[in-house]
Amino acid sequence: MKKNAQKFAEIFDTFENLRKFPPQKVRIRLKDSIFQPSLPFRHATELYNILLEEGLSNKPILYLYTDGGPNYRCTYTRIQLSYICLFLVLDLDYFVAVQTPPQHSWKNPVERIMLILNLQCGTSKIGT
Repeated sequence: MKKNAQKFAEIFDTFENLRKFPPQKVRIRLKDSIFQPSLPFRHATELYNILLEEGLSNKPILYLYTDGGPNYRCTYTRIQLSYICLFLVLDLDYFVAVQTPPQHSWKNPVERIMLILNLQCGTSKIGT
C-alpha cells in the first residue's frame, strides 16, 4: 500500500480577511501499488478531481508545494507535461510548482502529516 496526502488551503481574496487563519483540509488516500501505479498524470487527475469536489477549480492561481519525489520533481518532462495539462484544463492564469530542496522535506507541512500517518500505519500493520 502507498500513502498519498494532499493539503489544501484557500487564500483569501480581500484584505479584511487576512487577519484570519485560512481554512485547511488534508486529503489522505491509500493506494494499491500494483493496480494503482504512481504516475504523474494519475496524480494530476486525482488533484483535478479533488479540486472539483472541493469547489476550488474556478480559482485563477494554483500553487503546488511538493517534496520533489520521483513523481513530483519539476525538472522531469513527464511531470512538466502533467502540470501543463492541469494549467490548461483548470484555465489558470498563474501556476506555481515548488519542490523542497533535498533533505529539507521537514519544511513541507504535508510531510509532517505523513510522518504521523507513517507512525500510525506502522503500528496497524498497513505498511509503506
